[in-house]
Amino acid sequence: MTVCVAVKWENLIAIAADQFVDFSNKSYTSSNLAINKIKGRGNVRIASCGYAIYAQMMEKYLAKSNSDPVFRNADDVFEFFYAFTRDTKTRYHLNGKTNDGPFSTLGNEFLVVSPTGIYGVSTDLCVHSFDKFHAIGAGEEVAIGAAFALRETLEKTGKISVDDHAVHSAEYIATFAVKAAAFHNKQCGFGIDSDTIAYTGPRPQ
Repeated sequence: MTVCVAVKWENLIAIAADQFVDFSNKSYTSSNLAINKIKGRGNVRIASCGYAIYAQMMEKYLAKSNSDPVFRNADDVFEFFYAFTRDTKTRYHLNGKTNDGPFSTLGNEFLVVSPTGIYGVSTDLCVHSFDKFHAIGAGEEVAIGAAFALRETLEKTGKISVDDHAVHSAEYIATFAVKAAAFHNKQCGFGIDSDTIAYTGPRPQ
C-alpha cells in the first residue's frame, strides 16, 4: 500500500510518497527495493495508491506521449485520465469494471500536481482540485491532519520550528505528513521520495 501527500505553500507545490511495497503479503522497503512512486514528465508529477502495476503503466504512458502533459484545470486532468484508462484497457486488457456502481474504474486513486495546483483523481475518474493540500492511500486521514496542523502553524506564525531552526517549506510539510501516516499505519512505511514544482496558478484573494 502507499501514502501520497501534496502541499502547496506560497509559490511551490510539493508531493511526497512512501517507499513501502506489499506484494502478495510480502513486504519490501527502500533498503532492499529500488522504487519511486512519483512519476512525472515536464512539470507534472503523478503518484497513485493501490495496485503497483499502475505506476509502471503510467510511466510507460507518459513516456510514449509526443509531448508533456499540460493540466490547466480539473477538466484537463479528467481528459488525461480518461485517455489513460482507455489505453490501459486496450494495451493491457484490463476490464475496467466495478461492482460498486455503473462507472468504469481506474483501479487506483491518483494524486496529481502541476503548476496550476493539486488534483485528486478517484477510482471512478472523478477529479477534484485542492487549494492547500491533499493525501491519498493508507493513513491518509493522519497525513491530512498533519498537513493541516503544520500549514495552519505556517499561516499563523510564518514558520515551523524544527530543532530550533525555522522551517517554512511545502516539501517539509508533505514529507512530515507521510512520516506521520507511516508511524500510525502499518500499510505504509518509512523511506520517502519527494519532489517540488513551481506554482503559477492564481494567488488567494
